[in-house]
Amino acid sequence: MTLEIYLVRHGETESNLFHQNKISGQSNWAELTTNGVNQAKTLGQKFLMDDLFFEDIYCSPSVRTQQTTRYCLDEMHKIDQRLKYDNRLMEQDQGDWVGKLKSKIYSREDVKKGLNHDNWNFVPGDLIKGESQAKVAARMYTWLEEIITKQNHSKILAVSHGLAIRYLIAEVFDLDRKTAYKIPIDNTSITKITYNNEKYILVGINDTKHLEKSNIKKVKATFDDSSIKLNV
Repeated sequence: MTLEIYLVRHGETESNLFHQNKISGQSNWAELTTNGVNQAKTLGQKFLMDDLFFEDIYCSPSVRTQQTTRYCLDEMHKIDQRLKYDNRLMEQDQGDWVGKLKSKIYSREDVKKGLNHDNWNFVPGDLIKGESQAKVAARMYTWLEEIITKQNHSKILAVSHGLAIRYLIAEVFDLDRKTAYKIPIDNTSITKITYNNEKYILVGINDTKHLEKSNIKKVKATFDDSSIKLNV
């Protein structure tokens, strides 16, 4: 039997829209914009039209992921379905770099040196440290492995974050760790993984056709910021 995992990034927030030049980190307080709400509703309409039923729904505890999930489920007429909150689905912690300009942080010689040496294990932050990409990937992968040991014939929805999903994909499919942060994962995009016979298959990544069909505004993911340059 096949396990289907649908990884969804939250809808648009003001940070995504107006503060792309700043490091946002987890920002668990951030709420959806009106456009983000429409994105989440459109996602739910797609799942309803596709007649999808999720046996389990996992969600990062941040406000924006909870809102995305609830608006999505409301459109699916599943608003009473129980959510399973999991801290392992949270966004990368950027320590005390949160709120600072990307251009100032990533132009620092010590930061450039650290990222070019080993960006996967580089820990962001100065006095207050955050998480390395490797640490985020590890906790996401632990969550995924836990899921497949419990269920092997169902559909799972997990609403998470851009960087967290990127790093999980890089870990599971052994992609180049130096460019993992560039993997496109847009707001309310669907990335589908299947697991069968001890093998993972990447069925689709960053699917946003539901937004395009509904003419919903889409803000392109910008983590391949020109201010972040690695020697690759």
